This record gives sequence, structure tokens and C-alpha cells, in this order.
Amino acid sequence: MKFLATVFTLSIIFNFAYSQNNTGRRLDAGLTNSPAGLELATEKKKRSNGDEDISESDSGVQRPISLKSGGLSANFAYKSDLTYQDNPYAQDGGSLDFASALWTNSFTSSFGLGIFDMGDSILTPYVGGSWTTNEYTSAFVDATPDQKGVFDSQSFNSTNAFIALLSQYGNGWSYSGIISYNMTKMTIDDTEALRDFTYTLKTLKSFSIDENQFVWDASFNIHSTDGDSQGDYTRLTSKRDEMDRWDIASSLKIIREFGPIDVSPKYTLQYSDYANGANDDRTQFLHNLSLNFNYKFTDSFHLEMNTAYTINDSSGSDNDDDYEMFDAGAAIKLSARF
Repeated sequence: MKFLATVFTLSIIFNFAYSQNNTGRRLDAGLTNSPAGLELATEKKKRSNGDEDISESDSGVQRPISLKSGGLSANFAYKSDLTYQDNPYAQDGGSLDFASALWTNSFTSSFGLGIFDMGDSILTPYVGGSWTTNEYTSAFVDATPDQKGVFDSQSFNSTNAFIALLSQYGNGWSYSGIISYNMTKMTIDDTEALRDFTYTLKTLKSFSIDENQFVWDASFNIHSTDGDSQGDYTRLTSKRDEMDRWDIASSLKIIREFGPIDVSPKYTLQYSDYANGANDDRTQFLHNLSLNFNYKFTDSFHLEMNTAYTINDSSGSDNDDDYEMFDAGAAIKLSARF
């Protein structure tokens, strides 16, 4: 219980939550995360007897039970969350530096296309995608009429599609290559605000100490974008590549089970480097400290609460891109695996 008390103390101290859904000139303000469909496909579930949803190949490599027979799998999920955000547009002062709430509904699917036993590793290709609605609202905040107008103008939908190749080893290491397409469209006029092709190489190591599971990962990402860094979504010029960049990131997550509740503190550090337009010579360090509580009513029905604190330290651009972000939210998630 000492560990749980420490975690709750951190939650009270920070009382923050991170959301990667940013609009305006901050479409590039968040972390580069793995596609939701890939996270859904690779998360472990428990069967009714309490055993984890994994098995071993002849080489000792763990692989999902759902891939064992026939080599194919399908994963589907619906998630709805409501998040309070004190700085949704990632500003450091100015007219857009005010609080709001964000109601998000996402539909995610992914498909495992077989397993290939390579002797000392298991190779699995995945494809999938997601569609998400993001509606800014005055819930939890005292917004002025002008600010409510900003909420309406900044609400957006996002689409993701990806292909990935995952290699897993029996010693807890895994490696993946991912090609991901992300598109953001403003709901007020169906204007396409951003297209982002992201190419990712990622490594992950999981291990256990006592009753705690540790997950460390590192990734290298290249972003090829079509969008305007100033938030002028109608500007159709040749300089819509100002958000092109590469970034490297590393994170450490600790997972501790308390009955049906998983408690997961996580720290992520990301460095990004830009080269085009107003972002020429821009570099930034992003720090994110988060805390997740996942209550499992059943394997397919979860209640989540998230807390975190995000700091972005940027230099070299024509604008002040520094910001701090403070959010807090809760979500329900329904999922199915076949």
C-alpha cells in the first residue's frame, strides 16, 4: 500500500492530464505517440482464470493467444472521454490562453495479419486505423461568449491509418517499424488543417521488479506534413511544410496492479528539430509526466482516469512556442478482440 499512497500523493501534487489533441498553430505541440490501433492490438488482456492473454512459441517468445490459431486477429474499440484543459491551445499568454473542456469520441480498429516464428523472435504485421471527434465545450469552465465562439471554431475531427511490423523477443525486447497517416479536419467548415505522414522506428524493453512491471521505450520519428504552423487553414501556398520535423523520444512507465485497478505513472522526454519556413532552426524539448488509473470492470469495459503535467521548451522559431499544459480527465472504453 506504500506504493499506492505514493502514487496518489503524486496525483494530488500534480493533478494534471495530458491531451495530444491540439489545434491552431499548435498542431505539432504534442507527443508523437504510437497509433491507437497498434496499442490496442498489442495490449495484454486477462482470461477468466486470471492468466494473461499470451502464450509462448517454441523459441520461448511470448505472443498473443488471439494470433495462435490461424495467425489472424481483429481488434475494435470505442472510447469516450471528457477532459478539463487549462491551456488547450498550448499558448504562453495571449488571447487563446484560457481553459476549456474537450469531449473526445474515438473508434479504433486493427488487424494482425499472421505470425511468423523466426526462431529467436516472433514477427507480426499489423494494419489499422481510427477516427476521432474532438469537440471543445464550456463544461467545467466559466467561458465568455467570445471564448465559446473559439470553441466552435477550433473543434476538429482526426483520422489515422497505419501499417506496422512488430518483432518480439523472449527476453522482453521488441522492435517495430511504423508508417502512419494522420489527418486533422476542422468541423466548422470541413477545412483540412493538417496532413502528417509519420515514419517511426521504435524499440521497447519490458521487465519486472517485485510486483512492478517496467516498460522502457525509445523511438525515432520523421514527420512529412502539409499544414500551416500559424493556424491559417485556408492558406494554400507552397510553404505548408513548416511542421516538417524529426524527433526522438524515450519514456519509462511503471505498471502496478491493485486488484482490478492498474496504476501507471510514466515520464516521457521528446526532442524535436525543424527546418522549414517560420520554424527554420526551431528545436524543442517536451517533458511529460503522467499518471493513469485503469479500472477493469471486465476485459472489454474499462474506466480510465488520467493525470499529467507537460512542459514544452522551444527556441529558434519566429514565435514564442514555449508553453505549459494542465489537464484532467476521465474516459470509458469498450473493446473486443477476435
